[in-house]
Amino acid sequence: MTRTAFHTRRGFTLVELLVVITIIGILVGLLLPAVNSARESARMAQCANNVRQIGLAVSAHLTEFQVYPGGGDGPGATRTITDNGTYKIPETYAKQAWGWAYQILPYLDNQALWANLDDVAVAKTPIVSYFCPSRRRPVAIAGTNWRSQANPRAMTDYAANGGTVGDGTAGNGWYGVGADGIVAYRKQHEATLPAQIKDGLSNTILAGEKRLNDAFATSDTQADDNDGYVSGYQDDTIRWGPSRTNKWGDLTPHVDMFGPVETYATINPRTWEFGAAHASGAQFVMCDGSMRLIHYNVNGDVFRRACCRDDLKFYPADDPTYDPNAL
Repeated sequence: MTRTAFHTRRGFTLVELLVVITIIGILVGLLLPAVNSARESARMAQCANNVRQIGLAVSAHLTEFQVYPGGGDGPGATRTITDNGTYKIPETYAKQAWGWAYQILPYLDNQALWANLDDVAVAKTPIVSYFCPSRRRPVAIAGTNWRSQANPRAMTDYAANGGTVGDGTAGNGWYGVGADGIVAYRKQHEATLPAQIKDGLSNTILAGEKRLNDAFATSDTQADDNDGYVSGYQDDTIRWGPSRTNKWGDLTPHVDMFGPVETYATINPRTWEFGAAHASGAQFVMCDGSMRLIHYNVNGDVFRRACCRDDLKFYPADDPTYDPNAL
């Protein structure tokens, strides 16, 4: 007769399980910031590529017309279509009431959309490269609080440089009309020529990210996000640098805000500012196509000069010697 040995399998105790769970929690806590950082780095890279594509499209516009695209005619403008009796075609920069972001569509592989004669269809079609993935997905919004259009409008997270000359009294979302910027209000200024950028293409901002109220970025219209990317000259598609008098504060780039519905008494100067959803700063393309990440603590005078295409003309009493690399 043989003796059979019985082996009892011992399980984990409650204490051991708690220790394991605690260790796993610590590891996850250590890994999550790294994962989130990697994701934001990828989103920033995609955003930078969007801004770069805008710069390349503007460069292609320059090649064809020898001038920068125009700012259009202001909010609520109707697209300008030419009818020669045989066919209809949208007007280009010189007569186009819709703004720069519409005008460069052919150079962003969207020629068919640019030529589509259905205004509603064009205005509500999101352009993927006009949206920063750190803020929102490509979206068209009808809105309620700041609704200005009968149909949904596809938005944009990027704005062109409207310069620094303005006192904020023009209304309709204008701070200035682009007298010393790159993209100007068509009814008051001719399209900008490269030769007018006296400070140098690499020292002058072409376009960059615009600041928004993130509370409504995907759900509702806001004062500077209601007419969409096709909008004419106003804060939906244009942003400005600080004026010499700093009447409205430094107007340097700021990180997005997150707050309640804004009123006419509270929207300015936020709606005129460049900015971004990124924690580190906003991304810009200069007039020579080079990229800059400009931090939120940038010196106001340095940023103003980067938004002004000709310091000596518009600010003759200033010392013209400054370091553009301070951006």
